[in-house]
Amino acid sequence: MFYHLIKRGRTYYFRLRIPKDPLHHFPIPEVRKSLKTSNLPAAKILHSSWEKKAQKSFALLRSGIHSELLYPTFLAERQTRC
Repeated sequence: MFYHLIKRGRTYYFRLRIPKDPLHHFPIPEVRKSLKTSNLPAAKILHSSWEKKAQKSFALLRSGIHSELLYPTFLAERQTRC
């Protein structure tokens, strides 16, 4: 399912609330990323990519990897406001 895929206007966004346990590693409580497409099949592919990055980052943080090492891989691209 695509629980974190939302549409505003004609553009799709990836939106994910940071879980409580790794929340202190992030500067914001929610990830909001424009997928820069109005095409649903393309948005689903991009959503899956961001979902995998998020879950991998959370798993690494839970295992003790330092957050500064993960920041470039997960949140390096500029956040957008929904």
